[in-house]
Amino acid sequence: MRPKVSEWSNYYSGENELPIYDGSKERLHYIKNSTAKHAIVDHLLENIQPNTVLDIGCNRGCIVRWRIKRRQSYCIDIDEQALDQMYCDSKILIRMSFHFI
Repeated sequence: MRPKVSEWSNYYSGENELPIYDGSKERLHYIKNSTAKHAIVDHLLENIQPNTVLDIGCNRGCIVRWRIKRRQSYCIDIDEQALDQMYCDSKILIRMSFHFI
């Protein structure tokens, strides 16, 4: 049974100012600078290079995907469908370490 759709389930579906994200590594670079928030987070992660990241409100986990390579990422969200999709995406990008809370 698929999780319920919420207002955030289609965050990366092209229905707002963000580009479409299909779960592929190739599409991540379109998201990095798509909004001021995404650009600031990318800049901070690039400069700080933390070993562990907690992404609260992670949706599909795009932010940790483009910067956190071989580091631990803890991702939290209330949108079950987005988390379900993030799980499917992370199975494709298996080299990342995700911990689902």
